[in-house]
Amino acid sequence: MNKKQIEKIKSETKSLDLTTSLLSHLEGYYYYFNWHAKQNNKLHKFNCGHCCYGSGKHTEAQKGEKGVWIGPFDSDSTADKILSDKFHIDKIAHCNCVNKEKKR
Repeated sequence: MNKKQIEKIKSETKSLDLTTSLLSHLEGYYYYFNWHAKQNNKLHKFNCGHCCYGSGKHTEAQKGEKGVWIGPFDSDSTADKILSDKFHIDKIAHCNCVNKEKKR
């Protein structure tokens, strides 16, 4: 599911409390860990075009074949701490979607 499809579903089902509730549980920050392309491992916000609520933008890709989405985390600082402490990831890069939000 891509970002446009998600926004379409949200707009079409705006009046449905259940849909809003389910989507709100998926909001947060996700870290993409790709063991094939380590330089692309980054923390993303749920509505980023790369992230799409932790499902990614490559819908045809077999899940888990090259990497996994970890999350959602409540905040970028929580994600950084957990990824560092529990997953032993030393350098946690942030996508531009996270960096833009910090500047607000």
